[in-house]
Amino acid sequence: MIEPIRELYDKAKQAQKMLNVETWLLRGHERTSHEPFCIAFSGSEAIKEYQKRISFDGPVEEQFLGPRFLPMLHAVPRFPDCALMVTELNQANAATARLINYQLQSPVWMPINLKLGATVQASLSHAQYSMISRKIRSQRLAFEIAIDDASFDDFYHRMYAPYVRARHGSTVVLSDYEGLKSRLKHSEIVFVTHEGKRLGGYLVDFGHEAPRMLELGVLDGHQLYMKMGVPGAAYYFSFQRMIEKGRSTAMLGTSRGYLKDGPLSYKLSLGAHFGDRHYEKTGFLYFRFMTRTRALENFLIENPMLTVASEGHYAATFFARSESAISEDTRAAIAGYGEKNVAPRVYLLDEPDDHDVPRTGDGIAFASAARVFC
Repeated sequence: MIEPIRELYDKAKQAQKMLNVETWLLRGHERTSHEPFCIAFSGSEAIKEYQKRISFDGPVEEQFLGPRFLPMLHAVPRFPDCALMVTELNQANAATARLINYQLQSPVWMPINLKLGATVQASLSHAQYSMISRKIRSQRLAFEIAIDDASFDDFYHRMYAPYVRARHGSTVVLSDYEGLKSRLKHSEIVFVTHEGKRLGGYLVDFGHEAPRMLELGVLDGHQLYMKMGVPGAAYYFSFQRMIEKGRSTAMLGTSRGYLKDGPLSYKLSLGAHFGDRHYEKTGFLYFRFMTRTRALENFLIENPMLTVASEGHYAATFFARSESAISEDTRAAIAGYGEKNVAPRVYLLDEPDDHDVPRTGDGIAFASAARVFC
């Protein structure tokens, strides 16, 4: 009799743990309007740091509230000065989403894929192929393949880790050393070289029909090697290697759901597109709009994001003051997401609810932002 009771108790404790998520109040000035801005964030330290970086200009005051019971936090909001609540839920506590209020749902990480042609030139966008191949020629870059443990150690400690830290600072989440090394038996390190010296490279897993580009590294994270075009060359030579092996699709790893994120923008500029499903292990960010302030509106304008449109379908979601405020170049860029396996969508902030007639133009769905500020 004791065992079933203990089992029920353990399950109840586990459920309680999943519903209690570490929460912070983040206060500062929004990056573009410079107006006071407060976000109630619940989730992991790494995502919290990234959220701070894209949301605020200048110092950010953090108030740690400890683990909070999410259903109660959302049912009775206690922070009247906070315009936005952002809640991160991963695979372990995804069921909690049914118990909270939110207007937008964005994948934390989304897979990015590239269709490979018969050559690297046929695989990449014209602009990126021209730029990368020119750098390779002018800097006399070449490549070599390695699969030995010593090369992996050199890549991980002298290239991958320094490069990621240089790029992402306090928001960095390093891949586990042992986990990556265990994949070396069916992987290759495509090193970029200059006059025989290894300047960087890509760890590529060939153990699947579609090779997986695991991690990119640049020697010591040095800015000089980045300017020489080492990251672009690592992509180029990795694609060349895949084509040599007869592969038709490259999996470029995962990228954040914020559409202005640098690595995501770069991958899409190569000619890549979003995968069909989010990376389930890391889950979603849930956005709840508490108070419609100028700071919140500017945050949404400056941070377009990938959102869930319906089960298994995603939208590239933008905000703008009005349709006329969108430049021709921006409109074309938004419409271009239709070729990236997602639906382009724009919410108009200055369009009143009673004038809201959802419509489509240039393949973009337009609607009043009043639809999400509810």
